[in-house]
Amino acid sequence: MEKMPILVLLLYSIPESTILISLSAAIYGYKVKENFYRIVLLGTSLAVITYIVRALPELKFGLNVLIEIPVFIILTAKYLKISFIKSFFYIFTGFIIIALLEYITYPVASLVFNMPVKEIFSNTLYRLITGWSYLLLMIAVTVILLKKKVSLVSATSFFYPKTRSKKINLVLISLVMLQAFLSGVMNMIIFNQEYKLWPLLDNIAFTRIAGLLLFTVPLVSIFLVKRLFTLSEQETITETQEAFIDNINKLFTTIRGQRHDFIHHVQVIYSMLQNDQLQEAKSYMENLLGEIQSVSRVIKVKDPVLSALFNTKTAVAERLNIILDVRQETPLEGLKLKPYEVVKILGNLIDNALEAVADEPPEFRTVKVSLKKFSFVFIFEVVNQRPLIDPLDIDKLFEPNYTTKKNHSGLGLAVVKQIVDQIGGEIIVKSSEEKGTSFSVIIPVK
Repeated sequence: MEKMPILVLLLYSIPESTILISLSAAIYGYKVKENFYRIVLLGTSLAVITYIVRALPELKFGLNVLIEIPVFIILTAKYLKISFIKSFFYIFTGFIIIALLEYITYPVASLVFNMPVKEIFSNTLYRLITGWSYLLLMIAVTVILLKKKVSLVSATSFFYPKTRSKKINLVLISLVMLQAFLSGVMNMIIFNQEYKLWPLLDNIAFTRIAGLLLFTVPLVSIFLVKRLFTLSEQETITETQEAFIDNINKLFTTIRGQRHDFIHHVQVIYSMLQNDQLQEAKSYMENLLGEIQSVSRVIKVKDPVLSALFNTKTAVAERLNIILDVRQETPLEGLKLKPYEVVKILGNLIDNALEAVADEPPEFRTVKVSLKKFSFVFIFEVVNQRPLIDPLDIDKLFEPNYTTKKNHSGLGLAVVKQIVDQIGGEIIVKSSEEKGTSFSVIIPVK
């Protein structure tokens, strides 16, 4: 192959590899800013390997790619500390992006500079100018993705919110990438027919195979995606049932514990009566009667999953001497979320609130839950008067693994935010002396 000029390596190839890895990583949700030094080292390594491979004597076009890709995948996995599957997608995506951009920019550069594409490739200055024109575009796209916190995984969840399985998302992304790759290959073949840059792409058999795959893959994808839709619906039903059963089991466990405690209560009262402690027994029974009446209160909600959730959390709250006030002011018809997603959101928020007030004085041991609807949005709100949250900590609450409590994973609120973000919702946290601490989840109507 033609050896790459050293100037092109330093001024174009290294920046190109670094920018391309940054863009590919951003597309898949990798933390580019926090690990940029890793990306720079990786980009430099990939560019140097490309330089060395292209310097090998009598190496035909196409063979360099077969040599480079496995090495690129291994290095990307090691440098960025990711799995080989993710590394494969990073590199694969990068090749597709660069192929499509070169297909677009070099013909445009040919018109601007009024020279054949072959001459642009062989002229270091024009090659650098052309290359940097789309590198700047890639930088802009990368910055936008990082600022908006948009990734390919979140995009698949947005367009198909029922999909929660990582395997299903992986297959969907793979289908999109495969079709994009085949489209890029066909574009390069058409591009090569005019400019004759790559002899391999003139091979008739190669062209026919690429064309056949480009025709058949979308047809196969239709049936495969339909099957994935069916599997996803079954997954949703299963998760809903599991959430319902889990809450019912928790409720039964709480009731069994209360029945066990009741035996001890009877023994205490019997002992008081034997010792003629009538006033003490009467006072004890009045307190016990109040607790029994409170526990016997059943929250009636039309949705059986929510009913199980609220009654379970109420029973837990009462064992902790906490008042849980639940008010559902509207049916959840038209809600974008599935029942098990609602359970995850409310369950995590209620658990956090109960744990927060557990050590507070009696006057602050109340948690209020409300489900409301205003025009085009549903609002779930969980409020506790104390403790208050430092304004500086509010932005950190939804970060994975962030927690202020011992023996906690810090994943509860991160899960809540992930679900809400996927359907275009919003979470608002407020904490003040007057109104206490509130978590408001705003969800658009379908």
